[in-house]
Amino acid sequence: MRTGAAGGIAAKYLAVRNPKTVSFIGAGFQARTQFRALLSVFPNLLEIRVWDIKPDAARAFAAEIACKTNMLHAVVVETPKPLLQAPTLSLQPRLQPSP
Repeated sequence: MRTGAAGGIAAKYLAVRNPKTVSFIGAGFQARTQFRALLSVFPNLLEIRVWDIKPDAARAFAAEIACKTNMLHAVVVETPKPLLQAPTLSLQPRLQPSP
């Protein structure tokens, strides 16, 4: 649970304000603790996107989310690519490479 709590605290201060969508790469135990933490920090989430190397694990996690929270839409994606292309308001990279 500590891992999930740390992620929730980090998201509270580093994420965009009031996000509607979060994504998970991996659907194991850690994803579940992260999910609980994120939901407590962002209670207005509308959609969760999930990918796992084991598609059955991603489907099980999405089904678990759907059962626990009837307000959330859980989507299993076939490849992690759409999760890595997250929308941002930034027009430039936030971190510049070292010279």
